[in-house]
Order: sequence, then structure tokens, then C-alpha cells
Amino acid sequence: MAAGAAAAAAAAAPEHKRGASDAAARRKRGPGPIATTYMVVYNVVMTAGWMVIAVGLIRAGLARGTYHGLYYSIEKPLKFFQTGALLEILHCAVGIVPSSVVLTGFQVMSRVFLTWAVTHSVKQVGGGDRGKMSVLVLQLVSIALAFVTADAVCMLFL
Repeated sequence: MAAGAAAAAAAAAPEHKRGASDAAARRKRGPGPIATTYMVVYNVVMTAGWMVIAVGLIRAGLARGTYHGLYYSIEKPLKFFQTGALLEILHCAVGIVPSSVVLTGFQVMSRVFLTWAVTHSVKQVGGGDRGKMSVLVLQLVSIALAFVTADAVCMLFL
């Protein structure tokens, strides 16, 4: 009886190891061609969106000669592309991107919170338009650095 149980356990072990090695091999291979194409398109669209925001900010600043009203010149694309970053959480959840859903969620939600709960909801962030501009500049610089770094790393692994 003990010999039969040992034989069954030995027969089951290779299957378990084979299942683990299949999952490891799948992870090493990365996402399939459809997911890779989708991620390239997503990253190109998001990068183009941030370029629209940056160019809009520069053009409005040069045209006005002051920072007053700059936020309102890029408000809609900023909200759109910042909210579009919520898809990054979905990418992790479905396994397209091998990152932690929790960590990605914290990172993305902090930016979305800054965009909607602070910049959008509070009419005078830190003293009127000047305060909004301060928040906006900090937000844009930090997000631009994050996107450039993340996209560069992401493209290395696609």
C-alpha cells in the first residue's frame, strides 16, 4: 500500500513540475503578438497625448506671455490622458504587463487623484491660478519623467 502511494506521488510530481515550468516558460516568452501590438499602440497613443499636452502648454505660454490661464488651455487633454492611465492597472491585472497590480494601482491612482480630486475639484489650489500653475508644473514634470522612464523600460522588454 505504501509503495502504491509512493508511486502515485512520484507520478504526480513530474506533472506538477511540468505545470510550473510551463508557467515559467510562458512568463519568459512574454505577452503574445496581439498583446504586444496593443501595448505598442497604447504607449504610442499615450506618448502622443503627452506631446499634445506639452506642446499646448508651450504654445499657450508663448502666446500669453504669462502662466495665467495655462491650465485651462490643456485641461481637457490632461484629464483625458491622465484618466486613460487607469488602463495600466488593467494591463497588470490581466497579465499583459508583469507588474504588481497593487503598486501600479497606487501609482496611477495618485496621479488620477491629483488630476481630479485636487486640480479639478479645488477651484483655487494654493492661491488661485498661480497656485494651479505650481501644481500643474510639478504634476507635468513628475509625470513626464515617470512616463519617459516607464516607456523606455517597457519598450526594452516588449
